[in-house]
Amino acid sequence: MSKTNESQLQVRALIEQYVVLQNYAESLQRDLNTVIGALSEIRLAKETINILKAEERSGFEVLISLDRGGNAYIRAPVSKPKNIIINIGAGYYASLDYDRAIEVLSRRETELTKIIQSIQGELNKVLQYMEAIRAKIGELRGQQG
Repeated sequence: MSKTNESQLQVRALIEQYVVLQNYAESLQRDLNTVIGALSEIRLAKETINILKAEERSGFEVLISLDRGGNAYIRAPVSKPKNIIINIGAGYYASLDYDRAIEVLSRRETELTKIIQSIQGELNKVLQYMEAIRAKIGELRGQQG
């Protein structure tokens, strides 16, 4: 096999490897976006609980969004709740006081932050490897002519 054919085979193999890594990087980015969205929701829940906790009145009115986009709202009276119902996982919920609810959400926030860091680390490694492959492909193509 000539050196040119061998070089072409190497380039094809590197391109295939690059495409696999590109798909993996896209998957990691989607996962990262999902976890960032979940973290944002946790932080919003904590903020809302803190607002409710600080509310002095026993009854007040709130706006409840009817969709995630904020296109429609209803006004609803709320008596100051003593407990918050928190998703504790696997489809189970628990009625917790304000402080305990914040504690549970804070633990989840910490877990999600660690997951984000892990995904970002993996994504950075993949992107660096993709860059190395791109450079090697350029080098091999430069040698071909």
